[in-house]
Amino acid sequence: MATIANGQFGLTIVDIGDPERPREVGHLPLAGYARDVAVVGEHAFVVAWRPPSISTGNHADLFAVDISRPDAPRLIDRWPLGPNPSGVGLATDGRTVYALAGTDGVRAFEIRPDGRLTDAGRFEGAGDLAELHFENGRLYAVTRAEGVVVLRRRGP
Repeated sequence: MATIANGQFGLTIVDIGDPERPREVGHLPLAGYARDVAVVGEHAFVVAWRPPSISTGNHADLFAVDISRPDAPRLIDRWPLGPNPSGVGLATDGRTVYALAGTDGVRAFEIRPDGRLTDAGRFEGAGDLAELHFENGRLYAVTRAEGVVVLRRRGP
């Protein structure tokens, strides 16, 4: 199965068992434009950008989705990520999801066994971020001005 952040169409799950004939098996509409997805076990974590409104500007949200039944994905949690996201992205180490959060920098969320999320803090050193990557026990951010930086977590 492939789990796809599918823009205005939300989350799409595709059976790629036969690579010559991929077949959509499930779909979940989400508020905003699904931009990035990370899968841990039977849960997908999707970040979606909401276009600006007159009163609130643009925002992003992090969605937790149960994909144990690919034909019937189910929304189980949602967290607002903050205003004015300069980038929209996710990274995970399998226990924690890290999400770009606009002016709130980078937010960390512990993944509970049921797939719901718990706030696990923010990261220092976040500037104008474009992407996140988790590798070798460290969270790296790609910035527009400074290149690649290592981020350090602050408490919740």
